[in-house]
Amino acid sequence: MAIVVGLAGCSGSPSESDSTSRAESLWSSRTPYVGDNPAVAALVSDVHPAPRGEYSIRLRTDKHPYALTIELDRPDQPFDPASLERQATLLLGLVANLDTVSITSGKRAYSLTAVAASEDLGYDVKDLGGDQSRLDAYLGVATH
Repeated sequence: MAIVVGLAGCSGSPSESDSTSRAESLWSSRTPYVGDNPAVAALVSDVHPAPRGEYSIRLRTDKHPYALTIELDRPDQPFDPASLERQATLLLGLVANLDTVSITSGKRAYSLTAVAASEDLGYDVKDLGGDQSRLDAYLGVATH
């Protein structure tokens, strides 16, 4: 399934209130199933895999490993795999049964698995979707 979504760019540094609001939005957008197309599309939009432009998503839900592919429609735009790790990690954490996230732009591609994300984090990436304080800490939201 492919879903095309427009993405608006953001500029400036987020305030603590903006960070808290983003954390709350992501927490409320999490979903147990990659097969929940509208929920996954909304979550991808919330995570912002690209600064602007359009993208399409493909979901593999018929067999393991379950996967999400985000195809950026503007291959002429900068593509920095290192900058995509945070978005991919959030998606892996917030979609409970998602195993792999791939982001492509033309012939360039970045992919991250839940296993690799967990190794990088030092804890199970799925904790981001199961423990709001873990998500807040990952996003750098101060908790009181």
